[in-house]
Amino acid sequence: LKALCEQRPCFAVINQRLTLNVSDTGTLVVEPWDDVADAVESWTAAATMAGHEMTAAGMRSIYKWCCERRSCGRTPTIALTVNVTSDGDELGAITCAATEEPATAVER
Repeated sequence: LKALCEQRPCFAVINQRLTLNVSDTGTLVVEPWDDVADAVESWTAAATMAGHEMTAAGMRSIYKWCCERRSCGRTPTIALTVNVTSDGDELGAITCAATEEPATAVER
């Protein structure tokens, strides 16, 4: 890349690798070719499956840090809550976290 840029000026900003150390959880790495939302959601899902607690506030904090450094290609996934009723009776609610498969939320 350096050799090309010496021959012809670049006008586009080249994404840099993002690395964030999350206390007691691990290190999030977003490669230059990765979408920020995809990388954050994959990393937090893996952290959750490994037994780390990942709250909505924690995810917002990670997104905020990443988005201050690079734009996202899409809107981040949010938690989804659905009220469950049967014959007019409310049975409860199912909440599917952003890092969770919907089937897992239903089985809980």
